[in-house]
Order: sequence, then structure tokens, then C-alpha cells
Amino acid sequence: MYLRLIKSLKPYRGKFLLAITCMLFYSIFSLLSLGTIIPLLERVLGENETAAHQEIEPLPSHTDQPDCDVLDTADRSLIIQARQAVDEKMVLFLERYDGWHLLAVIAIALVGFAFLGGLCAFGRDYFMFYTAEGVAMNMRSILHRSLQSLSLDYFTSHRTGMLISRSTNDVKLVESSISIALANLLQQSLQVVVFLIAIFIFIPWQLALLSIVTAPFIALPIVKIGRKIRYISARSQEKMADIYSFIGETIFGAPIIRAFLMENYEINKFQNENKEFFNVIMKLAKRQTGLSPMIRLVATLGGVIIILYGGWLVLEGALSSALFIFFLLLFASLTGPFAKLSNVNAMIQQGLAAAGRIFKIIDTYPTVKNAPDAIPLPRIKNKICFSKVSFSYNDTEVVLKDIDIEVKAGETVALVGPTGSGKTTLVNLIPRFYDPTSGSIEIDGYNIKKVTMESLREQIGIVTQETILFNDTIYNNITYGRKDVSSRQVERAARIANAHQFIAKMSEGYQTSVGDRGIRLSGGERQRIAIARAILKDSPILILDEATSALDTESEKLVQDALRKLMANRTTFIVAHRLSTLRDADCVIVLDGGRIVATDRHEESQKRRANSKEWQCL
Repeated sequence: MYLRLIKSLKPYRGKFLLAITCMLFYSIFSLLSLGTIIPLLERVLGENETAAHQEIEPLPSHTDQPDCDVLDTADRSLIIQARQAVDEKMVLFLERYDGWHLLAVIAIALVGFAFLGGLCAFGRDYFMFYTAEGVAMNMRSILHRSLQSLSLDYFTSHRTGMLISRSTNDVKLVESSISIALANLLQQSLQVVVFLIAIFIFIPWQLALLSIVTAPFIALPIVKIGRKIRYISARSQEKMADIYSFIGETIFGAPIIRAFLMENYEINKFQNENKEFFNVIMKLAKRQTGLSPMIRLVATLGGVIIILYGGWLVLEGALSSALFIFFLLLFASLTGPFAKLSNVNAMIQQGLAAAGRIFKIIDTYPTVKNAPDAIPLPRIKNKICFSKVSFSYNDTEVVLKDIDIEVKAGETVALVGPTGSGKTTLVNLIPRFYDPTSGSIEIDGYNIKKVTMESLREQIGIVTQETILFNDTIYNNITYGRKDVSSRQVERAARIANAHQFIAKMSEGYQTSVGDRGIRLSGGERQRIAIARAILKDSPILILDEATSALDTESEKLVQDALRKLMANRTTFIVAHRLSTLRDADCVIVLDGGRIVATDRHEESQKRRANSKEWQCL
């Protein structure tokens, strides 16, 4: 998970490296700002001519135990040379300036370092924000692309609110974990490294080592509590997804809620969901807020020990007072980054948990996809055959069983039967929204599993019972999937669908926005727009899933006439709800319990249809 999230930074590695560079120089300028007080302390304390700047040999108690020196000779030689070089510059600096000049130089240096540090802070924040937003943008795009490639069974088994939460809230958590948490982690870590290097150069190594002894005690609670934070964060996001789903349902179902006077019920239900989310968040907050004081306590205890030991070195003459004060300032500056790391870790754990949920969706493979050797499907000429087709949504409840149908090109087939008999499921198998559990579907001898879904679906026009329109103009909704058409063709399709008349009455005509889900149109108007869309697509195969269910009697007659013209020389499957729909069908198939219980063709007796028990159930 860590590596995968880091790999997502690759497209923005240039900006990311610039941010790290700014962080490094910011830490250096912060150190130099603290270092400017050393000359002042040396002058005030009158120690500029003491031997405090000379190399500090091990204390007498350690001189007889050379093997206890954890630093090898080469490392110590480098530290000694660096320390001596700094000491020489310090002596020259103090000899060059008197009191007021020294104060002026220090003041100018402080302002200069603050200005340069501010520039570095700006660059750090800007480049990290650029990187984080870029990663979030790419992640949203990849997630949306993955959702578009998934089969419909994924959406029937996952809540809409959960998917929206993943695309919005979880992506925001990942963005924050980079722009804030990762930025702080790198900045504080670099500052710790830079300050520790300064401590090892200026301060006796025994005291320097003692200052980092507390690090393991600080890291332990961060790691241990961090695991719990990630787990609780995952739970909190699940609860947030529940809230997204609930709000979506109450908005979509607002008319029903008011019609049944269920406002108070929904309010109480939401309060319960909201309270559960609050409880989970408070568990998360308890661990996040408790970690920082714990780390500060450990750092303070370590600081007390260091002060005692450092004070003893000063009293013994092994360390100058100025350097000891400088060391205390550095150590105090280190406790801040360590304390911030606790909060940073909590945010990173939240980001990792969110990234895990996002990657889970991205890594989901569609159950319906092109075969490796899939070929384009030629335009239908002969027939569509269902051979022993069975289907189950969950591998337990059979929806369709042993369906055998042969439909010649240009025929119209009406599917009728009671609710839940499998009519819609059957027609959804044709464009491969789902694949049969067993059996096969062939078009002109081509198994639809062996042809590309693009070539299959471009030959199918669909009008569903639940009209689906997008928050766009009427024109763009009609031309959805067909951008290479003229305005005249769009108007012709609308006229055939009996939609042009009401469109022309609108102030903006075909450029009128239909609103979210077509909310600004009536049910019948939405349905006619969808029919116009199918007409414009001009597909050889039509699927009309109760396409006229939302129309009044007068409009239905007009649309039925238009559909008769449209269905000429096309292979059409009609999920019927009215007997009037059956009149022009070449074949009527009755489904019940997922099985075909009756089949009748146009040339057979109309009287038998009217008297048959299966037809009477309609």
C-alpha cells in the first residue's frame, strides 16, 4: 500500500523533489536563525576567549574504556575538523565587531534568514499542494475510469452512497495525507536530521547521543496507535458512506416521504446514523489527541535528563554555557517536530485506509469483458438465438432457466409475464450487461461472448422503463452517443418520438437544460426524449423495456405509430405491459418464474391469445 501510494507521485516527481529541496533549505535557515544567538551569548557571557571551543576529550571516567566510544576514528575526525572550522570563524567574527555592530549584524541575519526561510516555506507548500492535487486528480480519473469499465452487477451489489464517498471523501483524505501529512513528515524529519547534525558538530557526542535515546520511546506509541487509527478510520469512512447513501435516498425519495408523512421518521433515522458516525469519530479523536501529550511527556522526561547531564558538563568546564543554551534551543525545537509526527501519523493512516478502499475498486475486474480473441460483430442479417440460457444474480436464486428463443432479423418479439418473471433480465443479456450463467446467445452464428462489446452494443438501441437522462441540454441528451448528426436529424427524431412539440414551446428549445435526472421534465416528456435518442441511434436491434409506460393514452398512440415505422426491418425486443403492445409483435413470449410458459407467433390464431390462460394473466 505504501509503495503503491508513493508510485502515484511519479508523474509529479519534479515538483515533489523541488518541495523536498525547499524543505531542506527551510530546515537549514531555521538552524541558522537559532545559530545567530551564539555570538551574542558568547559576548554576553564573556566566553569568547575560553577554551570551550576546543575539542572536548572524553571525560576522565571514560578515558580508560576506549571501546565504549561508539563513533569510529574517521567519523570523529570529520566532526572535530568541522567544529574547529566553525570555532575559528566564530573567533574572527567576535573580534571583528563590537557590541552594537554585533547586534546589528545579528538582527540583519535574522531578518535575512527569516525571508529566505519564508521563500522556502512558500515553495514547499506550493509544490506539495501541486503534487497532492495532481495525485488526487489522477486518482479520481482512474477511479471513474474503473467504475465505467465495471459490469452492472457491481453496481447492483454496492451502494451508490459508498461509491460517491470513495470518489469524493476518500480521495480528499488521500490528498490531505500528501499535501499536509506527508509534507509535515518530510519537513519535520529533515529538520530533525539537520538539527541532530548540528548537535553532533557543536556538542560533546555523549550529550548528543543522549538526546536521541528518547526516539525509540516516541516511535513505539506512534506505530502501535497508528494501526488502531487506520482501522478506526476505515470504520469511520464506512459510516460516512452510509450517510451519503441515506442523504441520497431522502433527496430522491422526497415526494414519497412527504406523501406518507414520514419526515419525522427519516429525521430520527438520520440522527441515529449520524450518532453512530459521531461515536466512531470520537474513538478516532481519542487516540489522535491522546498520542501528542504522551509524546510530549516522553520528550520532557528525556529533556530533564539531558538538562541535568548537560548542566553537569557546564559545571565541569567541558561545555560552554553559550553552546549549552544553543543545545537546549535545538533540543526544544526537536520536541515540536516529534509531537507533530504523532498527528501526521494519524493523518497518514487515514490516507492509507482511504487509498486502500480506492485501490480495492480500481483493482476490481469486470465480470463481463471482451475475450482476448474477440472480433467485431458484423451488422445483423439473419437471426438471434438463445440456446439453453440460464441466469442467476447470486448463484443461488435462478432468474432465468433453459431459455430457447430464435428471432429472425427484422422480427418484433414481445416479452410478457408477471412482475419478476425475468423479462428485463432476459433483454439485458443481449447487450451483455450480464453474461448467462449457462447456455449461449448467438447473433448470426457469432457467440456474443466472442465479439467485442463495442461492436455489439453499437448495434443496439435501448429505451428503459426507468428513463435515464443526464444533467445536460435536450439536444445533447438526444444525441448521446451520436455526435456526428445534424440538427435536422435531431429534430426529425424528436418529431417521430412526439417530442418536438413540447420542446419547441420551451424558451431555449433544444438547448434547454433538463436538470439532474431530467427533473425539469415530466415523466412522459422524459420518456419521449429517451425514445428520440434510440431513434437517432438507428440501431438494427431495439430493446424497448416498457418504453411507453410513462405516456398517456393519446401520446402512446402517436409514439406507437412512430415506433412501428422505427421497428420496420429491425430486430426488436419489447418488454410489454399492455395488450395493445402485442398487436404488431411477430412473436409473443410469456415468461413466468424465469421459464417460457407459452409462445405464439403472428400467423397463429389471435383468438387463442385472447382465450389462453397465460394471456389472461396479463
